Amino acid sequence: MASSRRAQMNFSGLGGLFFFPIFMREVSSIKPNRTSFSVLLLVMLSLWLMGFSLFSPDVAAASAVRALSLCAGSVVPSLAVFVIGAKILIKTGFCEKLASSPIRRLCPYLGMSCAGFTVFLIGLVSGFPMGAVTASELVRRGSMTKEEARALMPFCNNAGPAFVIGTVGAAFFGSVRIGGALFAAQTAASVTAVLLTAKKRRAVVFFSATAASASSPQTKEGAAARIVASSVAEGAAALLSVCGFVVFFSVLSDSLLSAFLAVRWEIPSVFSAALRGLLEISGGFAALGAVRELSQPVLFALSGLMLGFGGLSVWMQAADRASSADISLTGYLTGKGLCALLCAFFAVLFGAPPWKIPAAFAVILVIFLGLSAFFAVNYIKNQGFFKKRVEK
Repeated sequence: MASSRRAQMNFSGLGGLFFFPIFMREVSSIKPNRTSFSVLLLVMLSLWLMGFSLFSPDVAAASAVRALSLCAGSVVPSLAVFVIGAKILIKTGFCEKLASSPIRRLCPYLGMSCAGFTVFLIGLVSGFPMGAVTASELVRRGSMTKEEARALMPFCNNAGPAFVIGTVGAAFFGSVRIGGALFAAQTAASVTAVLLTAKKRRAVVFFSATAASASSPQTKEGAAARIVASSVAEGAAALLSVCGFVVFFSVLSDSLLSAFLAVRWEIPSVFSAALRGLLEISGGFAALGAVRELSQPVLFALSGLMLGFGGLSVWMQAADRASSADISLTGYLTGKGLCALLCAFFAVLFGAPPWKIPAAFAVILVIFLGLSAFFAVNYIKNQGFFKKRVEK
């Protein structure tokens, strides 16, 4: 009886997380002049966090220290080289050179330009938020259009292999195999999402042998030194910004959980981990790694959902980078919802295959229903059903 109740709890929580990105997308699409409400919400959030730091200074300080320790131990080491390396690639005109290579013939099939292909590759292997950083840089240089950057943004923001395999797999879950399966699932989900949405992107992508309105940088004496120096300086600033987001959302998640404890509302550990992962992915995986009552298929499904969605912290990081190049984030949550569902599917398939673990069939069925609902909602919206209802 206890095991069946636990399984029911796991699947109900799993279903709720499946539909959260869809719900968030629909809420974010309602924009009839909500400025005053947004300001009020931000004021309440600020007062809440200030009150939490004032009345529970020890808990707030401990939360910030844990977040900074996580940044120093996993976030910065896994990102530093990729952040600086991506900056150097952009400044040396790598995208312009790629546009004249044979790989340009592959780009139309993926629904992206050569610059977009560079963004996608860097996003696959570099970690959060390097896809958004690279896209904004290329838009400012004129190598990429804002519309293409907007369309690719959900699929080029991924966790890096050092974080997924080393931190999540080895450190949090105690298994490099789990980390490898999750990273493979994330990669497969991103590639699948790009292929599924390629036809829609082709209408807004301009294919050419050279990058759009961009000129290859001229090689001058001392140019290499300037490129490296500016890349290191800009990379360090980007890393500091990432750490700030991690600390903020870690403290926010701890403040919410402390409020639940204050009213004696006991939250199951799996829901606590899901809440942390919804806000900030690093803390979510750290909490999920401590949960022991989950079956392997459910553990991989939850991990895939968290990894594919990335959390609100990653969303805010992408928004910060996108604003610097005036890139819209319309459709970002929709794309991330698709990535989350696909990543959960591939995570179960790679980590707990149903031909070895029969219980995985039930989890895959739930994911399939989630994907079906996702595509049904998007199809209905694309047909203008909701708009017609409002007009009536």
